[in-house]
Amino acid sequence: MNFFSEPILLGNKKWAGSGMKSTIERLRTGWKLYRYGIFSILFNKAMMGYIRLRTFILYSFDLKKEPASFPLQDPSICIKRIENGHDELFRRFHRIFPAKEFITRIENRQVCYLALQEDEVVAYAWVAPDDLFIDDINRRFILGENEIFIHSCFVQKASRGYGIYPGMLRRILHDYHRLSFRQAFIGVISENSGSARGIKKAGFKGCTNIRYFKLLNYENWRVEEHYRQQ
Repeated sequence: MNFFSEPILLGNKKWAGSGMKSTIERLRTGWKLYRYGIFSILFNKAMMGYIRLRTFILYSFDLKKEPASFPLQDPSICIKRIENGHDELFRRFHRIFPAKEFITRIENRQVCYLALQEDEVVAYAWVAPDDLFIDDINRRFILGENEIFIHSCFVQKASRGYGIYPGMLRRILHDYHRLSFRQAFIGVISENSGSARGIKKAGFKGCTNIRYFKLLNYENWRVEEHYRQQ
């Protein structure tokens, strides 16, 4: 959140003009703006742990219905599923994802999906079959029986815009549809419009908005529609 969105008035100095005096004034004004910008960035970062205001959008998919097909635009891309730390794909994945965190998630029965292009990992997503803590809103999402939560999704910048993300999500939906799961959930903060578009393309429907506000030790959640939390 930018607390300094209003313009600054630095006396009556102007950028227009010529000559040594004008140049010195420009340098002084530029330095003031530079110091102000650095202070604004540092202040915002320092306050992030104490002040937070965001909207988390929850999407769902009914796995009792068969998902749409998931053709990828680039035939050189394939999607793989990792269920244990002994999978040979783990060696490639740990280059972009912490190995310790990977093992912890696998031990907690989570499943990882990778999108590979020429043996390089270009995207990934995690699937949790149990309750999941959502850091964006500082709450735990309670899953019911035969429900999953897809989270920690990422696509390499150079690989975005080619339908990899919705294709990977549809592959996940197909797998869990065949496994007779009942419902799939995924969430994203409202500012991440690109991710939201990919989620909708995969067939998810928005079901809940959670507006989260934090000020020091005070927290407030405003929930629109049904949401399960503890």
